Amino acid sequence: MKDFLLKTFKDKKQVFIFVTILLVAFTTFSLLNALLTEEGVEEPVDMVNSNPTVPPGYRYDPVTGDIYPVSPDTEPDIEEEEEMIAPLEDYTIISKFYDMNASEEERLNSLIVYNNMIQNNVTTNFKSTTDEVFDVLAVFSGTVSKVNSTLLYGNMIEMIHDNGVTTTYYSLGDLMVEVDDEIEQGDVIATAGTCEIDAENGIQVRLRVQKDGKNVNPETYLGTKISEIN
Repeated sequence: MKDFLLKTFKDKKQVFIFVTILLVAFTTFSLLNALLTEEGVEEPVDMVNSNPTVPPGYRYDPVTGDIYPVSPDTEPDIEEEEEMIAPLEDYTIISKFYDMNASEEERLNSLIVYNNMIQNNVTTNFKSTTDEVFDVLAVFSGTVSKVNSTLLYGNMIEMIHDNGVTTTYYSLGDLMVEVDDEIEQGDVIATAGTCEIDAENGIQVRLRVQKDGKNVNPETYLGTKISEIN
């Protein structure tokens, strides 16, 4: 091999250059072959419609590249936040929550007087416009946390809700729920009844609303989202 190279090329310098070129070519070929063997050759990506403009009511399929209308049945339901309702439909308010910011006359009318005892009214008291027994509705969806009977306020139901809100219904007649029942807004939880502390006003429901354990004015938050009660 050495004699062949010396005969082919005129001097040793040319032989050295030739051998160097061969080594560089062989090394380059080996490196490329190793890279292709380890990593493989990537498949070409179809860029057609890879980022299409999808109109409202349609959906893009990245596999087929198709854009097709979406059936309303396949669209996820967006749950709307509840707004507080009254515990009955046709009502009149016979006694208001005691509000320190109200006028002097309103504060006096919100005091409870019973057997020489005076206390602030922490409920809003609702009565039917027909003056008859009525169904009491859950003002928010929630879980029944307490069902009880009290001496002065009659039968009662307590419910817990989202956002640290608790509602309590007093002066009830027939109770239709039990502790741990899951209740939807507007469900009937009881019938209205009477209570010893306000017997003169007859059939009614007394609604108490608390936010993180603090009494708030129920009347103020009628029609208000639960997240806005504070």
